[in-house]
Amino acid sequence: EAKEEKKHRHHGEKKEEAAAEEPKEEAKKKKEEKAKESFAEQVRACLRNRRWVLVILFIACIQLSTALSHGSMLYYSNWVLANSVDSGAAKQILVNAIGQAPLGFGIFLLWPLVRKFGKRPVALTGFCIAAAGSLAVFFCGSDMKPVLAGLIVRSFGSLPSYTAMAFLAEALDDIEATAGFRPDGFSASFYSIVFTVMAGLGQTVLLAGINLFGYVIPQST
Repeated sequence: EAKEEKKHRHHGEKKEEAAAEEPKEEAKKKKEEKAKESFAEQVRACLRNRRWVLVILFIACIQLSTALSHGSMLYYSNWVLANSVDSGAAKQILVNAIGQAPLGFGIFLLWPLVRKFGKRPVALTGFCIAAAGSLAVFFCGSDMKPVLAGLIVRSFGSLPSYTAMAFLAEALDDIEATAGFRPDGFSASFYSIVFTVMAGLGQTVLLAGINLFGYVIPQST
């Protein structure tokens, strides 16, 4: 009887060890299957997914507009809001401090709105507000107070740009559901490429516009 009991105990221990090894084996298989997904397959899966393409275009537009805004700030502060480099420097500090402030603390306002109304409605509404603020700045010319007010409105409207990565995560979830794998590696690499290319493109567009419209450097006073 003692031998039988020992035999059963030993058999039970083996079963427990096998059961414990099963999750490890499954995790190992999943890891191997994930590693098998080639770069070309990741590219194909991303480009075939409409949501992923739209999100990348959305991110590209945000980065391009940011590059144009930052690149033109020096010219705008020196020669529109002011009439020299010396006076423009002080106004540029003021424009950056007041105009960009909502992008900092506004994040605490953004996510409650997203939870209540959804990312897409908040993004659409926000960018309409940003466009209105930008138009106000355009038509205010060199009048400092309305310009600052317009910049604050534009910054509040630009807050939904923080949802871009959340949109990208949803697109990757969609690809995983349809293709069976999640192309995080390619998406992260492509995001870095978009970020770099849009920064260079923004500077190129700005300088091309300056040359095209015959910009003449004012005499600093």
